[in-house]
Amino acid sequence: MVDPRFESLLGPAHHQERPAQLAQVMLDTASRKTWRRTFLGIDYASNYSHYAANSYYNGLTQQLNLGVGTMIGRKLQLSSQIGAGTSNRFVGGNSVFVASEFEFLSAPTQELFDSRSYFLGVSSSATYTLNSRSSVRVTGNVSSIRRKARGLVDMTSYGAAGDWVYRVNRRTSLGVSFAYNHYDFVKVFGDSDIYTFGTHFGRQFGRDYQFKGALTMSQQSTVGVRTVNLDPVLSAILGRLTGAEVFESNNLIYGYNFSLSRTIRHSTITLTANRGINPGNGYFLTSVNQSGGVAFNHAVSRDLSFTGTLNFNKLASLGFASGAFASWTGGGGVTYKLTDSFGVNARYDWRSYDLRQSTFGRTGFRVSAGITYFPKQSVASMW
Repeated sequence: MVDPRFESLLGPAHHQERPAQLAQVMLDTASRKTWRRTFLGIDYASNYSHYAANSYYNGLTQQLNLGVGTMIGRKLQLSSQIGAGTSNRFVGGNSVFVASEFEFLSAPTQELFDSRSYFLGVSSSATYTLNSRSSVRVTGNVSSIRRKARGLVDMTSYGAAGDWVYRVNRRTSLGVSFAYNHYDFVKVFGDSDIYTFGTHFGRQFGRDYQFKGALTMSQQSTVGVRTVNLDPVLSAILGRLTGAEVFESNNLIYGYNFSLSRTIRHSTITLTANRGINPGNGYFLTSVNQSGGVAFNHAVSRDLSFTGTLNFNKLASLGFASGAFASWTGGGGVTYKLTDSFGVNARYDWRSYDLRQSTFGRTGFRVSAGITYFPKQSVASMW
């Protein structure tokens, strides 16, 4: 797909959004292969952007997701996934760090600035079927995020998890889980250990509604260094207003994860809400993350489709920094197939960032239009 765009840029060296024109070439491909006992899936997405007057943002954005699974006997399933990517744009379009069906990714989707980030993650799991109604699964994962901006912190994480699922009937399932995650921060002294217990519930209501929910409780322990205001006497002696102190933060954090979706013929609407702990965005490190959103897709016909999203996200640091980071993002688009092979598309994406206890507050947007090539006959869809 080739499309011209107009957007605003959000960079670490600028205090105002800068409108910019750019040309962009995009490539998306996906492949699935199933054998008798083995599954292989590959997703690859990339785009090259060239800005007319902001060469800092020029470059290639890429994402690769690879998953493989196999059955050993009738009860044991093994699977592994790997995801890797790089991006310097985090508003609209074809986001590099979308997990697809590879749910293990802890990718940087809430970046504070449009500064280049690199991500690599690997996960493996084993699922054993106890009987026709229940199964157990164990999972291990490791991932790394590297950010080009000097003022943003890198992160390496690893963890393990286990869960048990019981299928009450064809429409209802229950489960419990335990997970351990360790975040190790680079460029600063600090790390976090997270232990999480969860209960899970899933239910299909009729033919149209599907509900998934989870309640969690996490024990968080963080050690690090943070900046503090000095006592006036010390400030006068040292000739500085702030200093650094080593801290330890221990909290018991409740969480939840809910989603409700409804499908009506050619339309799907999904509502989501969640609260939990994540490694942050390079400025806010280990943080409580609260988010909610709505997504809508509607296929008018095989040739015409619409989509729209609206999301809210809030990060509150658990020790490394004070204040909170909040963001609103949204967008909508349309795709129309002119022929079996070619179509036109248009999209608008918007975001608003607010960094509490500071003057930081920025709004960015992206407007795009382009031509899409469909390699085979398919229903019109958005990127």
